[in-house]
Amino acid sequence: MKIEEHDFGKLIVGDRFVIGEMKEGSDIHLDTVTRIIDIANSHFKGERWAYISNRIHSYSLQSLVYRQAFEFEKNMVAFAVVTNQDPKLVMAEMEKKIVEERFNFSYFGELDRAITWIKSVI
Repeated sequence: MKIEEHDFGKLIVGDRFVIGEMKEGSDIHLDTVTRIIDIANSHFKGERWAYISNRIHSYSLQSLVYRQAFEFEKNMVAFAVVTNQDPKLVMAEMEKKIVEERFNFSYFGELDRAITWIKSVI
């Protein structure tokens, strides 16, 4: 896997999936999500891919950003959230309602389980 450091956090690029670990206290907007999509597409060049949000740090994100960003992204087919903290699980459940009509969505307590699920979906 390839690790890339960015101003918003770290991206770990695997085999047709990206793991995002945002920096503590980051405020994630549409431009950040668009940058992540562009980075993924530059690696996967038209192939189907998935995103894993590994929520080790606290950060803010408006969930409507997903709907806006993923309206034009056709190659992303799955989204997973990794957390074992209750407030973040509540947020993940809200995100699921927003994006599940567009692509597969699930959340996990462990990163390894999320990667296994993502690989089965792709």
